[in-house]
Amino acid sequence: MKNLTKIAHLQLTDGHGDNMTLLCNFVEGSIKYVLYEGHSSYGTKHSLAKLGLPRDMYLPIETSYDEETIEEFRERVIDMIQNHSKLVILRIVENQIKFFNYE
Repeated sequence: MKNLTKIAHLQLTDGHGDNMTLLCNFVEGSIKYVLYEGHSSYGTKHSLAKLGLPRDMYLPIETSYDEETIEEFRERVIDMIQNHSKLVILRIVENQIKFFNYE
């Protein structure tokens, strides 16, 4: 089984009401992004170009400094989407889910 850590799970929309989901995971030493249609756990995958980031701006695939934490990396991804993407963040899905009365 692959060692996977969820970094970010963002529910997005464009100006036309089309919903998308961006997942950012740390998988076996690499950052992996998936952008797909809708807000459920399935949908048509899209190119990251659909984010509409400015030319020569790319989502990060490595830390910006040696001691950057996952939380700092996550905030950098969110900031990039909020300030530079043509898509709007509707919801940031929390990384830690807690169930009532479950250990």
